[in-house]
Amino acid sequence: MNTHLLIKQKILFLEQSFDVDKWNVNGIHIWPYIRIKLYFLLLTNLNDEDKIKCQEQSSVVKRRSFYVLKKVQLVFSLIICFFKNELFFFRLMPKKVIFFGSHIHRVKHKEYYFNRFFDSMVDSHNLQDLVYMVEHQKVYDVNFNQKAIISLVQKLKDFTMIQKLKDRFKKKNLDVYLEDYNVFLELLSKEIPNVQSLSISENDMIRWTKKIKTLDVFYTRMFSKVKPEKIIFPGYYAWDNLYAAVFTANKLKIRTIDFQHGPQTNVHMVFSSWTKIPDRGYGIMPTEYWTWDENSKINIDKWAQKTSNVISKIVGQPYLEYWKQKNKDLVEEKKIVLYSLQLMPLTQMLSDIIIALIINSPKHWKIRLHPRNEFDKRDIEEYLDSKGVKRSSYSIHDSKECPLPEVLTTTHLHVTAFSGCLIEAKMMGIPSVIINRVGKEIYKDYIDNELVFYLNQDEIDFKDNFYKLIEKNDMTILVIARNSIVNPILT
Repeated sequence: MNTHLLIKQKILFLEQSFDVDKWNVNGIHIWPYIRIKLYFLLLTNLNDEDKIKCQEQSSVVKRRSFYVLKKVQLVFSLIICFFKNELFFFRLMPKKVIFFGSHIHRVKHKEYYFNRFFDSMVDSHNLQDLVYMVEHQKVYDVNFNQKAIISLVQKLKDFTMIQKLKDRFKKKNLDVYLEDYNVFLELLSKEIPNVQSLSISENDMIRWTKKIKTLDVFYTRMFSKVKPEKIIFPGYYAWDNLYAAVFTANKLKIRTIDFQHGPQTNVHMVFSSWTKIPDRGYGIMPTEYWTWDENSKINIDKWAQKTSNVISKIVGQPYLEYWKQKNKDLVEEKKIVLYSLQLMPLTQMLSDIIIALIINSPKHWKIRLHPRNEFDKRDIEEYLDSKGVKRSSYSIHDSKECPLPEVLTTTHLHVTAFSGCLIEAKMMGIPSVIINRVGKEIYKDYIDNELVFYLNQDEIDFKDNFYKLIEKNDMTILVIARNSIVNPILT
C-alpha cells in the first residue's frame, strides 16, 4: 500500500521528468493546479476510496443554460443581475485587507460564528472597519463583524450571468504551450487507473484557464475599487474562485498570503518540495506564507528560497492566543482523552483496538468531528452502540460548536491519526499520541517523546504503552503563556 512518502516521490518524479514550470495556457502556469489535484487524488486512493471527496472541489459558480430560458425571462434576469452586480461594485469601499474565509473555519461564539484565524486578529486589533471578509462557500446567518461579510457565491452568480453574454461577442484567442503534455497524460493513465477523474486534458485546461480569465475580470474590478494592501487565504488551493483571486492579486502586485490552517509538513505536496518553480513564483500561488511554527516555516523555506519573491513568516496561531486572553482566569482540569478524527472511514478511525481503549480507559473520551466528516454524531453513536461501548464513556462534539482551546484545557492526552490539532495541542503543552503510520510520516519532525509520541497499533503491547502514556502525563503542565496576536495590517 502506498504511503504519503511514496505519493511525494511519485509527484516529484513527474515534476522532474517534464518542463512543468513552462506549461502555460492563456498566460497561466497550470502546473500548481495539476499537481495539487493529482496530490489529493493519490491521497484519496491511499484511503481506498474511489472518488475525490471534499478536498478537490470545482468552482461554486453554477452553469446556467441560456437556452432553457424564455427570451422574456432571460432579459429580465439579465437586467436584475446587471443592477445587482453594479450595486455591489458601487458599494465597495477601500480597505486595508481582504480575507477569503470559509464556514468550516468558523466556531460558535455566543450568538455568532467566529472565524478562528482571521476574526481573532480583527477583534484583537479593532480592525473591523479596515477589512472585508469574503466567504467563498456557505455563509452563516449571523457572523462576527457581519458588515464586513461578502457572499462570494452570490456575487459571482450575478457577475457570471452578465459576463457570459459579453464573452459571446469577444474574440477568443488561444495561447497554449504544453510541451510533452500528451506524454505526461499517457504516463499518468498507466500509473493511476482513475486519473480521468481529474479532468486535466489539454481541452480541460483550456476551459479552466478561460474560467480563471473570466473571474479575473471580476476580481480586477473588485480589487481596483477596494485597493487592499494584502489578500489573505486560509488555504488558497482546490477552489477555482480562489485560484483566480490569487492570480488577479499577483497581477495587480497586491500581497497574496496563505495563512496556515493545518499541518504543512514535508509530505504535504501543496506546501512542500516545489522543485521546479519560476523565479517569481507561479501566478496562481501566493507569494507569502504565514505559519504557526518553525517547522512549518522551514518546510516552506526549502523551496521558497529558490525564488526571488516567495517568503514565509512565523506569526503563531492567533486563535489560541485570543482564547487564552479571553480566559485569563483559566482553571486547569485535565480529565479527558481527546480523539480528533480525520477524513477516513469510520471503521478505520474506530477500529476494534481503539474501541477497546475507550471501553477500558480510566479517562472519559471526547471525540472531535472533523469539519468535513461525512458522518455525524448519530452515526458514531449507533456504530459504538453496535460495538457495546457505553455512551457514558465518551462524548462527541462538533468542531464548529466547541472551540479547540477550550477542549484542550480539559485534555489529559490528545489522540489522533494525523490531525493538525496536534500542532495546536503542542503549542498549549498538551501531549499527543499518533496512532497511525501516516501520522508518523507527516509529523516525524514533531515526534520528541515529550509532547508528541507515536504508538503502533499493530504492536502487541500497544494498549499497555497507551495506558502508560496516560499515567506518564498526569504531571504535564498546561501552557498558559500569553503571546501577542499578529496584526495583519502591520505585518
